[in-house]
Amino acid sequence: MRSHEQARDLVHGTVVPFFTRAHAEYVMLEERAGDQPPPEAMGELLLATQAIGPVKLCVERIATRLAVPGVSRVLLHVESAGEPDAVMANLDRLAIDVVPRVRANSASRPRR
Repeated sequence: MRSHEQARDLVHGTVVPFFTRAHAEYVMLEERAGDQPPPEAMGELLLATQAIGPVKLCVERIATRLAVPGVSRVLLHVESAGEPDAVMANLDRLAIDVVPRVRANSASRPRR
């Protein structure tokens, strides 16, 4: 994904419909206070907080999480693109463009 617009299109075209189906089929086994956010709000939350979008943004978001004391690993969900070729392209992008920059950033920071 090269732009914020592509990220938004992916999330609203693939992830939000998945959340919509899952939300309709999900049965809560334990009660929680308040309602779950609607799928559209969950999509916006992903866009606002996760490593989705341009490389620089992905690097910043991952580096921010790794800067938290005690955090040394992150888990990235790559399957949200839906199609196998898109998932593989996402993995390639992370391995080639994002992770090396995250490592370079964290190598230049003092350890806590």
